[in-house]
Amino acid sequence: MSSIFYLVLNGGTDAPKTARHIGQSSFLMKRVRPQNLQAICTLFIAMGLFFFSLGGGVPEARASQKLAIIDAGITTNTGATRLFKLELAETPAQRTKGLMGRKTLADNGGMLFVWPQSALRLFWMKNTPLSLDILFFNASGELVYMHQAAKPYSLETISSIEPAKYVVEIKAGTAKLLGIDSDAKLILKQPLPPAR
Repeated sequence: MSSIFYLVLNGGTDAPKTARHIGQSSFLMKRVRPQNLQAICTLFIAMGLFFFSLGGGVPEARASQKLAIIDAGITTNTGATRLFKLELAETPAQRTKGLMGRKTLADNGGMLFVWPQSALRLFWMKNTPLSLDILFFNASGELVYMHQAAKPYSLETISSIEPAKYVVEIKAGTAKLLGIDSDAKLILKQPLPPAR
């Protein structure tokens, strides 16, 4: 004698007596034999593994991928060059994520955003717990605009004002402390991979 399971589409598998409002002929309840139930479960597991393999995996795993570190210098108002180790954000996904969720940043750390061409750049501080100095540079590496001490989590748009190809985010207060002003220049110490 084979057992019959009742599959209630709202998640339960109780017999009809506990779900009388549904009724046995309802489209919300179907009788399923054990071998069919096993086949249905196997199908759902296979579909889940297939979509996971397509890149729909755990977002934290994708987000925690290490970014390339670039050595860069920024000239100051005294003519000195301050060295930074900047994480490279060269793809649309990396540029979108930026420093979101980051709670700490080294004094000489930050992020370098790179695009294939110059254009007006718009930033915000959504999901960013750190206050940042945001420096916008043109294709020649000249500073075109600097926004100091951007407010954490702010949805206010921060514009480059002029076309920029590079943007550097560093810990808030660093630009003022080091004397980085409107005459600053970005000096890349190594060739960059082509931005996408």
